[in-house]
Parts: sequence; C-alpha cells; structure tokens
Amino acid sequence: MRANSPAQRLTFRMMFKIFLNIFFLLVLTSQLVGAQPISEETPLDFEVEPPPKETLTLRDALARAVYNHPDLKEAVARIEADEFGVTASTAPRYPTFSFSASGAQSGSTGQPGGLDVVRTGLQRSYGYGISLSQQILDFGRTHHSIRLSELQLGATRLNYLTIRQNVLNSVVQAYFNLLRQDQSITVNEENVRNARLILEQAQGFLEAGTGAKIAVVQAEADLANAEFGLIQALGAYGRAQADLAQAMGMDLLPDVDPVEMFLDVPTWNTDTVRKYALTTRPDVAAASLQVAQAETRIRLAKAEYLPRISLGAGYNWNDNVFPPNNTSYNVGLSLSVPLINEPTLSSAVGAAEANYEAALASFQSTENQAVREATSSLYSLRESVASAQAASEALRFATESFRLATERYQVGVGSPVEVSQAQRRLVEARSQEVQARFNVQLAISQLLRNTGQLDTAALLPPELVIDPVFDLPEKVIPAEEAPQTDSSSNKPLK
Repeated sequence: MRANSPAQRLTFRMMFKIFLNIFFLLVLTSQLVGAQPISEETPLDFEVEPPPKETLTLRDALARAVYNHPDLKEAVARIEADEFGVTASTAPRYPTFSFSASGAQSGSTGQPGGLDVVRTGLQRSYGYGISLSQQILDFGRTHHSIRLSELQLGATRLNYLTIRQNVLNSVVQAYFNLLRQDQSITVNEENVRNARLILEQAQGFLEAGTGAKIAVVQAEADLANAEFGLIQALGAYGRAQADLAQAMGMDLLPDVDPVEMFLDVPTWNTDTVRKYALTTRPDVAAASLQVAQAETRIRLAKAEYLPRISLGAGYNWNDNVFPPNNTSYNVGLSLSVPLINEPTLSSAVGAAEANYEAALASFQSTENQAVREATSSLYSLRESVASAQAASEALRFATESFRLATERYQVGVGSPVEVSQAQRRLVEARSQEVQARFNVQLAISQLLRNTGQLDTAALLPPELVIDPVFDLPEKVIPAEEAPQTDSSSNKPLK
C-alpha cells in the first residue's frame, strides 16, 4: 500500500528518522562497550610542562667563549702562521741541495754537400747533476730577519691576548646585562601584582559605596602601565640573551637561567691601577714590541751596505749516450759587495729611522691611553658604588611611602591619586636600584679589562687561565673536545 496522502508521507519520514537514530545509538554503544577503560595512570591533563631551563654560570659562559669564539680561533691560527714564519726565516742558515737533469736531441736533413750528396745528422745529449749552496756570512742580515719574525710572533701573541680580553669583557658585560633584565622582569611582575591589588581594593570600595569611579579608572590605568612595563622587560630579556650568545661566539643561545653572582669590588688606588695598565695590558706590550721591530729594521737596512760570502759546489754527468759517463765538478766561494746602490740603501735606512720615531711616539701614546682608560674606569667604579648605595636608600624610602599610602587608602583616609603617585615612585626606585646595582658589576668588568686583569680575576676555570701578557697555550682544544663544566660547582666534569 503506497503512502499517497501528506499525512502518511509525514508519518513515514518520522518513522525512518527514528529508525536511523536507534541504529546509530546501537553502534555507538557497542564501540563504548568494546573500548578499553582509561587506566588510573593515564594523564587527563594534556598540557605538557615546558622543560626546565639550563642553568648558566658566568664561568661556563666565559669557558664557552674561549673555546668557541671565532675571533679567538682566528687569532690562534695567525699565531701558528707566524710560528712557521719564524722557522722560514732561519732558512739562510742551512745549505740548499738541488738536483737537475736534462736530455736533448737535434738533427738536420736535406743539407747539400760535396758532389751533390745530401747529408743527414742526429745528435743526442744527456746530463744530470747535483749542486750545493751555503751562505757563509751575511753580516747580520739573517740574524735581524729572524729577530723580526720572532718579534712579529710576539706581537701576534699579544694581539691574541688583546682580543681575548675584549671577548671576556663582552661576555661579562652581556651576562650581567642578562641578569639585570631578569631582575627587571621580577620587578615588573611585582608591580603588576601591586597594581591588581589596588584595583581590587578600588572596585571593592566602589561596590560598597565608599569609593569613587575615578579611583577605579586610575587603578586600571596603573595596571595597564605595569603590564606594558612587563612586556618591555620580557622583550629586553630576549635581546639581552641574543647579545650574550653573540658575545660567546654563538649564533643562538638556548633558553637559559643565569645564576646570580656578583664580582668583588677591587680595593685599588690610582697608583695600583696605573701600574697594572703599564705592565699587564697586552696592547701596551704589543706597542713596545713595535718599537723593537722598528729598531731591528734599522739594523737590517744598514746591513745591506755590507758584503755577502757564500759557498757553491756541484757535480755533473754529461754525455751523448745514456747513462752519461763524462763527469765534472765545481767548488768555489763568491763575494758580493754593494759598491753603488743609491738612493736605494740610504732611503731604506732613512725610512726605517723615521718609522722608529713613529713607533716610539705610538708606544708613548698607547701608554697614556691605557693609564687614562684604567683611571677613568676606577673613578667610574667609585661613582657606580656610590650611586648603588643612594639608589638602595631611595628604594627603601619609596617602599615605605607606598606602604603608608596603601594603608591610608585601605582605611579610607588616603586618596587614589596619592596611591598612584606612590606606586610610580616605587616603580622608578626599583628600576633605578636594579640598574645601579648591575652598573657596579659592569664597571668592575671594565676596570679589570682596562688593567689587563680579566684572566687573573678568578672568573675562568683554572685550566683556562693564562698569564695576562706572555703566556699562551700551545694548542687550543677544539670545541667538540672541550671539557664540560658543572654549573653548580663551576668545576670541570671528569
């Protein structure tokens, strides 16, 4: 029987939908019954906690910079190149042996002769021999050349130490800047908490009918400013972390947790600082080597007026058959005396003497600059210490003022404007105290760098400490072989 009426068709559709719903309900029930129950060990919280940050100490950061910084690797490679240069400069002291061999063939055809006879010919020649040459006396030329190479090697070593001091100082500066930005985040988070607490109090007074709407608006504005400051602090921390990675010679530094530490303030006077600047700064020592090099070049230029004596010997085999049977030898001394070679020789001496005067003046200028930088760093450190003490005292007063203003507002005596002003002064005082406290550390690092004492300030692991002027490890351990250090104890892991 066909459902032709509208009522029948509607009834048929309803029954069909009910049947489909029952079918899908049975299928879903069977799947739930067949599924395995969730065990008690199955976590229901799908939020994964972030991995803990790697702790980073200042000693670890400095050690990584020494092993990985490309500027230091380049400086060490230049030292190795100059070491080979010293060896090459000793070559005139040793004999030179050489071997030579030759073979030739010549011939002619179509040459007219007597009675129109055409003659042809073919000739061959073979020869080989050995020769020896030795410089006997050059009146100081080789000696001065070797001396120049050794002085250049010393200057390159001192350049390594200068670069090393700059790298270490950059790492220390970047590390304390990272610590400062970390402290700034903590300060701004505390400011946000205080602002939220004041906002809740203002909203409570407004709901109770004892406060005004303007107090709530002022508290909301203060909270927005505090959150804006926190955002800026987080951005500054990320930039500081990138700066530390660059200072360590790395392209990227993973998210780390810097360990807070502080350097001891040196108890030096101006005489001590001046002595260190003149005796332990590698750039001052390098300038003195430039003077020694210029003086050696004068002696080398004057030595060109003197003769040369050398020895030569050889033994040769020659014949038109192979192997050759005819032999010959030669032994002799040669003397070379410059009689007239002007203005080449006199100009060379004059230029060397002028360069000596320039190197001497540059050395004196370097000494003056070193003393100025060192004494300026000392006075900057004293200023930073006094500023930190004043900032600490200002923070104490600002904290007390904020506490009193908050208590007055809670009992209904103070005004929201008074609380807002006290909070702003507290935020400024906290920021200034953090800034001043870490400025002391930055000033200490700069003073150590300008006196050449960063390597001797107990900042590096003992196996990486070198003499600030003359010592240099023969080889630098590659980065993949560098010993790992324990961040908690600051000691190499065995």
